[in-house]
Amino acid sequence: MTFQLTPNQQAALEVDGDVMVTAAAGSGKTRVLTMRILRAVLEQGADLRHVVAVTYTRRAADEIRMRVAAGLQERGRFDLIALLDQATIGTIHNLCGRIVRRHGALLGIDPGVRMLDETTCRWELRQAIRWACSELATVDSDVAMLRSRWRDDRIESIIIAAHSASQQRVDPRVTCVPQHGLAEDSDLGALDRIMQAALA
Repeated sequence: MTFQLTPNQQAALEVDGDVMVTAAAGSGKTRVLTMRILRAVLEQGADLRHVVAVTYTRRAADEIRMRVAAGLQERGRFDLIALLDQATIGTIHNLCGRIVRRHGALLGIDPGVRMLDETTCRWELRQAIRWACSELATVDSDVAMLRSRWRDDRIESIIIAAHSASQQRVDPRVTCVPQHGLAEDSDLGALDRIMQAALA
C-alpha cells in the first residue's frame, strides 16, 4: 500500500502525538488517517485497541477500517487484524455512544440510551416546534400574530429550513426570507423565539 503524499499530507502523517486532520472532501484525509494508524501500530508500537479515529461519515470510518486491515494483511500482521474490531474507528456519534454505554451511569445517563434515527429526530423536532408555537402564542403577541396568518405546519417548515441552514453555516435570512416571503422583522423575531424554545 504505497501512496504519493502531498507535502501537507506528509506533514500530517509525520507529526507525533494526537492530531486532528481537517481538509476538504476528496483531499486524502482517509488515506492520511489510515497511514497514521498503520505507522503508530507497526512502527511506534501503539496498541491498536487504543486507537481512536473519528470521522464524519460511516463510509469514511468503514474505509479506514478496511484500509488498515489491508495494510496489516500486506505486512502479514494477522494477529493485529484480529484486534481491529476493538479499535474505536467511527463517527462522532459512534464514539459518544460508546462512551455513554461504558460510562453513562457515572454521568447519570442510562447506558441503554439509543441514538435517534433521522425520522424520529425529525418527528421530535416538529413536536417541539408545535409545543413552542402553542406556548409562546399565549405570551408573545408576535408569535400569536404569526400563527393567525400561517398554519403551524408552514411555521414548522420555515423553522426546520432555517435550522438546517444555520447548521450548514449559512445565514438563514439569506435562504429562508426570500423563499418563504418573510418581510417583517417581527416575523423573523417570532420565528427565532419559537426555534430557541423548541431547541431548548
